[in-house]
Amino acid sequence: MPVRMTLAVFTVLTVSGCQSMAQDPCRQCPNLSPPDPGAELDAGNARFVHSALKPRADGCRRDCTKETQMPYAIALSCSDSRVPPEIALDQRIGGLFVVRVAVEAALARQPTHDLVPSLLNRISLAIDGIPANSSEESRLTDAVERNVQYTVHLLPAYSAVIRHAVTDLHVAIQGAYYSVSWGKVA
Repeated sequence: MPVRMTLAVFTVLTVSGCQSMAQDPCRQCPNLSPPDPGAELDAGNARFVHSALKPRADGCRRDCTKETQMPYAIALSCSDSRVPPEIALDQRIGGLFVVRVAVEAALARQPTHDLVPSLLNRISLAIDGIPANSSEESRLTDAVERNVQYTVHLLPAYSAVIRHAVTDLHVAIQGAYYSVSWGKVA
């Protein structure tokens, strides 16, 4: 079984951004706010898996995002150089707001002076009870899966903005896993 790394995706529609883009000179930039963010992320990962990435439009994106951020999705991802959400989901500058977390360090009970204690403490709550006698790979897979499930459940409780998006705007929070062997987000 390949090692799977966390890539929890919280899809956010930038409602105000979609409405104002009609007058925005940056509307020529592709997919600044796609009509179906989940489908765009799925399609982007399929392009990545099949080595068919879109040509970059980074000059346009850089110009359009120099004054403000307009991401249409938030990705919570492992602090792992092999798990680059922007690349694995074939997204451009400004499309994703990425936050990285350290699940493996929390599982290893790494001393908190090396990493942000509040981050490790939240992950530790998700992974408590994982049997120590399991294989290292099994423990990591279990920790990743538990952290994704816990994060999906916890996000609305910790953020009024996210709670509003989920409750009132019917925005979905999706948990997903990234295979470092295949590049697939599932």
